Amino acid sequence: MNHVVAYVDKSEVPAWTYPAEIGLMLASAALWIATIWFFIKLVRNINRIEIFTWKNVSLLRRIGVLMLSAFAASYLSGMISNYEAWSLVAFDGYMIDWFHSFDTITLVIGFCSLISAEVFAMGLRHQEELDLTI
Repeated sequence: MNHVVAYVDKSEVPAWTYPAEIGLMLASAALWIATIWFFIKLVRNINRIEIFTWKNVSLLRRIGVLMLSAFAASYLSGMISNYEAWSLVAFDGYMIDWFHSFDTITLVIGFCSLISAEVFAMGLRHQEELDLTI
């Protein structure tokens, strides 16, 4: 059995990539933990029959912003990882797919959370106007 061994010159990879990638991964993990914490608070409020409140609007906005921030951090980390791979291994005639780490579900859910927050806020504003007219 023949084995093929490829030696890679790691001096081609800039020194900033690894700490930046680890930092972005840690930031993404922290953002996800905060997102889960706020989601638990939102579910707790809903279980207490506190559904259409300004507190929940604030929680939905925070969840949306945190998810979009987690998306950005994980996407940048993936791009740095792709850059590292590209700088280490570059074959003639092959291209690296820079967008394979594009996590669309986080982006979509983040925007849906922000849209839901705005719908809740509009409903609360209309309810306040109705309460003032009666």
